[in-house]
Amino acid sequence: MDSLSSLASLTPEQFFGGVTKAGKALAAAEKKGNVPKTKNFDFSVQETCCVCQKNITPPLKVLRCSACRAPIYCGRECATKHWKYPPPQPPGSIPGPTHKELCPANKRHMERREYYDGVLQSFPWGRLESDATFSFDIARGRFGVFGGTGTGYWSHRGGPIPHSNRGVMESMLASSPYGATIMKAFAAFDHTDGADLLGTRHLTDVQGWKLEPVLIPYLNFPSADKRPALLKSTLDSWDEWYQWRKLSQESPAALLMSFPMTVYRLLVHCLEVTGPTQASANQRRALSVHLLGAEVELNYLPLFAELALLLPYLLPYHDIQLVVFGSGAETLIKAAKKKPSSLVAKSSLTTPVYE
Repeated sequence: MDSLSSLASLTPEQFFGGVTKAGKALAAAEKKGNVPKTKNFDFSVQETCCVCQKNITPPLKVLRCSACRAPIYCGRECATKHWKYPPPQPPGSIPGPTHKELCPANKRHMERREYYDGVLQSFPWGRLESDATFSFDIARGRFGVFGGTGTGYWSHRGGPIPHSNRGVMESMLASSPYGATIMKAFAAFDHTDGADLLGTRHLTDVQGWKLEPVLIPYLNFPSADKRPALLKSTLDSWDEWYQWRKLSQESPAALLMSFPMTVYRLLVHCLEVTGPTQASANQRRALSVHLLGAEVELNYLPLFAELALLLPYLLPYHDIQLVVFGSGAETLIKAAKKKPSSLVAKSSLTTPVYE
């Protein structure tokens, strides 16, 4: 019960402030070239069995699938069970796949792990922990942009459960003797995804990114030297994007830009639904991109305008539309009814919230 009491008394200031303090301390130690090998500077995650959810601590040892090396188990019993059956799910949820079904895909992904680790470590802030994980929270803490409402594009719920839609967990907690305690902790971290869109003006680049000017990929260019060159070919790596955007890789912009860049790669490289020669003045092409289950994406919706820079050939002959679906969007629209002058309230099918 002590841990539950600690959870209930945890404040956003303690949570966000503690991680930010740790991130800045790590950055300062790295700058001096001396990062102590202590628990204070190891942000590994607690290894947990993917079947029974038991924390794996000594004398237990981690057991992995010998074929794909992906899932973590507390022992052979759970590993055998997962091969034949999906992990236990909360009442009312859809059963997931078995490990037998996932193993081949997991193996293909794990074979590329070294490559992805290399991409991450090409950034000064891309640190791998002792368990080979990367702490997204600590990375944001380094730059003082780990926070809830009011942290610009970085705003998010945070806390014990960072999702606004708790699904079947809501009903499970209602019947739990500790439900009220846990719900109290959730309430302390309340945040409306897309809250800045309830204002009457969009955030400026500086207000949204909350970084030093030299680290910001501007959309509204303060000077000609900040404007990227007109692209005549596709970009294939983060190195190319940073060079094109005239940014040092010290910038943590990739932490958020990975979302619009994923849409870019889907359109151009995976689905191949657009390209420099796929439309003309006589044959305009409409592209409608559906973003399903959006939550945190609503906080940095303007960043998807990067597509207009990445796909300059879209502008003359294409009409591209990003349509957002999800409970987060529904919550935002309901909140906008109380703010008729807000950006969201003034949007419609013909007037997008951002263009």
